[in-house]
Amino acid sequence: MKKSLLDVVLIYHPNDRVSEPYVSTITRAFEYVRPDKSISQFFDFEDPWERVQVLGCSTPAEVDQALSREETPTLYVILVSEVMVNTPEFAEALNRVALTLPKEEFGSRNALCYSYSETAQNSLPAVFSRRQATESATLGENRIRPFRLALQALHRARLVMGLSKNSESLKLFISHAKVDGVFFAQALQQSIEQIQELECIYDAKDIASGSDWASKLESAASSSVMIALRTPAYEQRLACRQEFESALLHGVPIVVVDAMSMTSVSGPSHLPFSAMPTVRIADGNTHRVLSAALREHLRLLLMQAIADEKTVDCPDVTFRVWPRFPCLSAMTTGAELSQYWIVPQSQVFEAELLAARNWLASMESKLQLEVLEQFRPLPV
Repeated sequence: MKKSLLDVVLIYHPNDRVSEPYVSTITRAFEYVRPDKSISQFFDFEDPWERVQVLGCSTPAEVDQALSREETPTLYVILVSEVMVNTPEFAEALNRVALTLPKEEFGSRNALCYSYSETAQNSLPAVFSRRQATESATLGENRIRPFRLALQALHRARLVMGLSKNSESLKLFISHAKVDGVFFAQALQQSIEQIQELECIYDAKDIASGSDWASKLESAASSSVMIALRTPAYEQRLACRQEFESALLHGVPIVVVDAMSMTSVSGPSHLPFSAMPTVRIADGNTHRVLSAALREHLRLLLMQAIADEKTVDCPDVTFRVWPRFPCLSAMTTGAELSQYWIVPQSQVFEAELLAARNWLASMESKLQLEVLEQFRPLPV
């Protein structure tokens, strides 16, 4: 079994019934959904999510076992209750967790505490109560608190994967057609603004008329996701197509929200929607859209970690990980670069890969296209 890329240690007290929906929601947020075995698969590839594990710890012994693992990027999510802090064995276990956390720089990143009680929160070790505690009131109504905490956990996991302090906010670009996408776009904007550490880029509010959208995407490409609201009018709008194509060019992760009418017949698409993760919004659930956006960016970071493993003995090799197969305009722009562009196996058709490689070779390009799972770099 390969080493885990990311561990999420979820600590809770077994007698705390309030924590049950939080445990299940956070676990689902990080789970790897295995393909249906009854469906024929074209590829037998490794999904980066297979190397993420959630370790549920409901006893001090399980906490100690989690602490004794080999060194792996770890996010501690602690559901703090009065019964936990008033149980001596659990209180001692939390102290041992606190001792493992860095005191500087990443101290506020790799632990996320949630307390239902101010008394319990004040009983935490100082490193938790001072830096990691999240007040329940900031998560809204009781029913939606588990989902918003899960979004915060996904965001913190991105930081644990090694993002610089300058990349702490995840920027979510909402691309939509005004004529039929504005209502859901506004609902999504409001949902994003209610989540700490997420930043919404909404054209009517954040992008001045005549400004260069492409340059904004380029500058934020390493810490952003485009959410494209695919409505019947989306592809008919030149601005929407340009936004989508700019995201393709700069390698920004894209999540498509399918808001097409089920009763209408749509023509062939000119944009590669099928290559992107897609969320149906028949139920209007903005949480699923945000969860998909966070997971898509975290997946890119997991791919980066796999590529780092493969180049550990080749320090002079330069590479870039793409969330999908790069478009032709991107390859044209990068043809003079002496580096590897690495794409996930799940996004590659063999004929498309061979055609792109032959085209680059005919141009005597130094750019090399590689599939992540088969990537074997040569020392420079």
